[in-house]
Amino acid sequence: VMPDTIAEQPMLTLLLFCLALGSGLPPTVAMNLELFSKEYAFQTGGRCLDGSPGGFYYRNATNPRDADKWVVYMEGGGYCRDEAECTSRSKTHLGTSTVWSKTRKGGDILAPSYEENPSFHGWNAVFLPYCGGDVHVGISPNATAKSWNLIFAGHLIVVAMFEDIAERQKY
Repeated sequence: VMPDTIAEQPMLTLLLFCLALGSGLPPTVAMNLELFSKEYAFQTGGRCLDGSPGGFYYRNATNPRDADKWVVYMEGGGYCRDEAECTSRSKTHLGTSTVWSKTRKGGDILAPSYEENPSFHGWNAVFLPYCGGDVHVGISPNATAKSWNLIFAGHLIVVAMFEDIAERQKY
């Protein structure tokens, strides 16, 4: 049983490529963690299950002519089904940003080499870690007794990420 705030939300359609990650980026082209500031996380609601700020990993375009193109990978993780499962998850990388590394290696559609990624190798690349327990559709930025004192704001993290990307590009 999920809290009503999650169970009652409509499913959202996201127009993103969501493909599996592969072998990894060369160490010299690692993606850097862009953790939301606490202020931005509270302002946008972009927080993980445990209330820690959401964020994403980012790599600038490696080809100047592709500087206005983006490939985004949203990590999956399923939803947590009950209080025990959600509370347990809130202490792992699928529920808190406090354990995320400063950099991340990726591959396939996020790889910067033509050999591994002929279609998107020169584009800006974003990896959105999963930390909401709500399949990226939660819109509840406040922990309440009804939500087992956890935050279900996966959609708000996605929106905050796209707002950050738009600001970088000044769209």
